[in-house]
Amino acid sequence: MDVRVQLPLFPAAPANYSQVYFNDLMGALNRLTRVLITPGEGRQTIIVLTNLPNNDQGLEPGTTFEVDGVLYVSVLYKAFLAGTSATGAVGTVAVTV
Repeated sequence: MDVRVQLPLFPAAPANYSQVYFNDLMGALNRLTRVLITPGEGRQTIIVLTNLPNNDQGLEPGTTFEVDGVLYVSVLYKAFLAGTSATGAVGTVAVTV
């Protein structure tokens, strides 16, 4: 499905200052801002993501991050903290020759 977003047209500037023009311009900028921050569908052939964070600390849900070449999406209630590791040991092993 092809969904196209209609961007607002900006009015041409008058020769002299006009309050009506300024109000129209502010209205168009507000509409553009709403379009740009409103989530919607996307369809891309190629996408390049640069400077991705390497953990989800401080990211909002739905933000992408990369760890060791794997792309992740930040999800609520599932932490992927930076620098986490664990080691453990159970018993001992003796090798005799």
